[in-house]
Amino acid sequence: MLAGTARRAILWVAALLLGLAPCALAQETGSVSVERIPGAVRVLIAYPESLGGDLSAEAEIAAGAVLVARLSEPLYFDAASIPAQSSGLAAMARLDADGRTLRIALNQEAEPHVSVSHNVVVIDLTPPGAEAPAAYVSEYERNRRAEAEAAAARAAAEAAEPEPLVPVAVRSGEAAEYTRIEFTWPSRTGYRLESGDGRAVLRFDAPGDVDLRRLSSSPPRLVEALSGENLEDGLAVSLTLESGATARVWDDEDGRRVVLDVLPEGHVSPEALLAALTDADTGEPVSLTPQEEPEQEPVEEVEAPVARPDPVPDTGFVRVRLTRDGNDALLHFEWAHLPGLAVFRRPDAIWLVFDAPARLDLSELEQAPPRHVRGYQAVSGEDYVALRIEAPDATLPDPVAAGVSWTVALRDTIDQPPRPVVLIRETAPGQPARLRIGHDGARSSVRVDDPVLGDSLLVLTADGEKSGVLLPYRLVEANVLASIHGVAIQPLADDLRLVAGEGGAELVRPGGLTLSRSAGAASAAGAALPASPGFADLAGWRGEGDFQSGLTRALNRAAGGEARELLNLARFYLAWELAPEALGAAQLAAASDEEIADSAELRVVNGIAMLMMGRLPRAEVFFAGSALNEDPAVQPWRGLVSARRADWAEARRRFDAADGSTYFFDPLWRARIQAAHARSAAETGDVGAALRVLDAMDPDIDDPQARAEAEFAAARVAALSGRPDEAIRRFSALASDPWVPIQAVALLNQVRLELEEGRVPPTQAADTLASLALRWRGDDTELEAARLLGELYADAGRYGEALDVMSHARLRQPRSQTARQIASDMDTLFRRLFLDDEAARMSPLEALALFNEHASLTPQGADGDRMVRRVAERLVAVDLLDPAAQMLQHQVDNRSMPAQAKAQIASDLAVIYLMGRRHEEALRTLRATRVTGLSASLVNERRLLEARAMAGIGRADHALELIGDDDSAPARRLRADIAWEQRDWPGAARGLEAVLGARWRDEAPLGEIDARDVMRAAIAYALAGDSASLERMEARYGAAMAQTRHRGGFDLVTSELPQPGDRRLTELVSSLASRGTMDAFLAGFANRFDDVEEQSPS
Repeated sequence: MLAGTARRAILWVAALLLGLAPCALAQETGSVSVERIPGAVRVLIAYPESLGGDLSAEAEIAAGAVLVARLSEPLYFDAASIPAQSSGLAAMARLDADGRTLRIALNQEAEPHVSVSHNVVVIDLTPPGAEAPAAYVSEYERNRRAEAEAAAARAAAEAAEPEPLVPVAVRSGEAAEYTRIEFTWPSRTGYRLESGDGRAVLRFDAPGDVDLRRLSSSPPRLVEALSGENLEDGLAVSLTLESGATARVWDDEDGRRVVLDVLPEGHVSPEALLAALTDADTGEPVSLTPQEEPEQEPVEEVEAPVARPDPVPDTGFVRVRLTRDGNDALLHFEWAHLPGLAVFRRPDAIWLVFDAPARLDLSELEQAPPRHVRGYQAVSGEDYVALRIEAPDATLPDPVAAGVSWTVALRDTIDQPPRPVVLIRETAPGQPARLRIGHDGARSSVRVDDPVLGDSLLVLTADGEKSGVLLPYRLVEANVLASIHGVAIQPLADDLRLVAGEGGAELVRPGGLTLSRSAGAASAAGAALPASPGFADLAGWRGEGDFQSGLTRALNRAAGGEARELLNLARFYLAWELAPEALGAAQLAAASDEEIADSAELRVVNGIAMLMMGRLPRAEVFFAGSALNEDPAVQPWRGLVSARRADWAEARRRFDAADGSTYFFDPLWRARIQAAHARSAAETGDVGAALRVLDAMDPDIDDPQARAEAEFAAARVAALSGRPDEAIRRFSALASDPWVPIQAVALLNQVRLELEEGRVPPTQAADTLASLALRWRGDDTELEAARLLGELYADAGRYGEALDVMSHARLRQPRSQTARQIASDMDTLFRRLFLDDEAARMSPLEALALFNEHASLTPQGADGDRMVRRVAERLVAVDLLDPAAQMLQHQVDNRSMPAQAKAQIASDLAVIYLMGRRHEEALRTLRATRVTGLSASLVNERRLLEARAMAGIGRADHALELIGDDDSAPARRLRADIAWEQRDWPGAARGLEAVLGARWRDEAPLGEIDARDVMRAAIAYALAGDSASLERMEARYGAAMAQTRHRGGFDLVTSELPQPGDRRLTELVSSLASRGTMDAFLAGFANRFDDVEEQSPS
């Protein structure tokens, strides 16, 4: 009869399909899917996107348990796939022949809620009376909304973005008679000068982008303060002049160059002199001297700062604790209360000055890395203690205060330069001149003796945010040193005093300071050329005259094969930047004379030629000879090698070791070296050093490379100094600079800065970077772009693309520092995905595919084990038991780990095998990982799992013997399950009721597991013929079971009391058996995967 019924069903389905076929072919083809969401089951019917926009649908429940959904437009899809996707909610589904009506037979009551999102019809099935879930948004509508938001953001950004300011170049100089400041505009610009009361304001008729940072922080002679701002009517430059000084302004013929001269008091112009001589015949004496100045009053004392708690510990000692962070050395100073600190550099030494007279325990500094610490010495006085550290010029101190401690890191690079301290010269009429120092964190003023140089310094300590003097400031009576934190002043007069006060300090002197600039250092022009063998005199090697005549002379002299003349020929080629020809001549010179072959002169020629050809490793080899390692004349070339390898810290060290030798270099190469030096200082965070190098460059140099690299360094300085508008403008201009090698790195930095400032959306930045990756290859710029692109992809949830981009870039240059940083980023991202659960944003199969593709990123040790278990847990959650088991089996078979940890993982694996009814594998896994020394809980767990596996292969007696008299809840359930499977109905009934315990007293609704236990107990009592127990079960659980999907079966068993041979009772037993008795037993063990972190082995 069953075979006949099946045959009729097959014929009916075939007839239905044949009837539907013609109509289905005439309909559009779509798809249907079912997903479970919180509180509902969602049916998604997807039309082609081209049909979206005008769709509608309605649904109702017919005949109590049939969902009837009517669609506005016909569609063909596989309705028969719905029950398998519905997690038991749907029994069967059918789409009518017209493609407009979907019928679904439901296993339980549900209420439909219908919505449409463009091309997707959504039917949410919720329990009766429940609220509809959040509306579904189709992929089409999500994309349209994202595009609209992006367009709105772009429009808002374009509307808000002001027109770019025209660049205005500014230069200044000091002569004996005046100070001159020049402003050069791209085109003629009107101006006017307003002056009076010791002030002058130069107003231009147009706004401009002018960098007055250097002049503001270090005003020129005759100017006390200078600032600029763009007003509605144009750029205004305001100056506070010294007493008696005046200003005048003029321009050149084309009106682009506007010159502001500041003249001292008593200056006599030619016009005034002519007028005086014209009036000489009146007999009145002619006076061209300034009037006498009034006597200056005594210096006003500044109120002393408020007393603070004593920072010195009770012991009187402060231990200097040393820690390491990669190449960086960190010095930790822990005090009773936080003292003030000043950090600055003098020749060959970094000074840390604390305004507290403690004694420093320096014992740990013996282990300090020589890369940063070559020597150290404590210096103390009545009100201070200082640590003098002999360190290379490239070592950068980076102080940070935290609580009562100071930490000073000695680094190759710093991320954030110090805020600039403001220096203001005050020369009010009738008042003594003074230098005011603006520093919000100022604490104390101390006089520090330098035991090496034999002089004293006036030091202003400070707390709070890192703030220092970026550029040295020279006065007649004092030199203000560049500093990282606080202020250090070298007095040139004995009666100078530094008086600390609220918001800063004042440098004063009885009778006032002489506030004019002292002359700079003597020019190196009078010095002799370096005599070292490493000096490359390219200008001299090039000779006089044109290339052809010089080449003819060099070839004629080298025709005899004499080694020295061949070397000169190589130098001639090198001076004209013909590197391959220079290498060939150098090889001939080496072959003809063994003494020259290994000489420093020849190694320098070969090294520079390799540098010009871009063969940086070979250049490094030639420059590394014993005679050249410490030669100052070779250090600029070695610095260029490091700069082109983007090793900015090493480049900075080498440039600083040049000891001024670049002054004698060929002007072209001197400019290129200075530009690279400035960039290396900017890339390592030393803004002050970068500004000093840029200021020393010849502004008239006409070399595209030097000009572009100097402009890039200026852009980096602007970015580090908190001027993003200027930095973005400079980077944007460089992105189309004629010197092509600067374009890619400029665009990269522009995109990075625009992202940080929120000026471009991440999607637009990612598109730009992806385009950049296609057009630029072969250096650190490629890796940096890939690194940033990977970060953007990861932030957007595009994890596979992120890892792919970074992986491919890292493999192209595996030895570079950036490649190592990318590897660290990939490791961090992989940990975030599979240890911190970011992979939960992906489907389990996508997560598994990503994990397998990049399995080499799996960390060693406990973290790797936790990671594998988390991935396995996600697979188990969606019933992907086989791949989950394969992952854990690999851990058990191949991972080297403590036996106890392996036993824990084997238990997890056994649970998965049992969930998949693979009892033999579970038993084999448990027995293969037996070990002593396990915790009692793990031992009990493994024994229960082994018993369950033995019961599954038919060895019930052995299973019961294994659990013995264990009275735990899992053991009681296992006994009941074994009795059920053995058809021991009285034992199964008693065991299941024991598992339930006093559950009938709990008013909470029965869960699925409890309801099945009640149902199985009732059936077992019925099969055992125990009517009294059935009555007890009905009295205890009847009301609760009426609220479950088992109410019909429970009523049948407890009310009608069917006989053991009743067909209905047999069908109930079969239906429960088909679900298996193992689900409830394994439920508690499977919960382990909800908290892998706590259960993971260590």
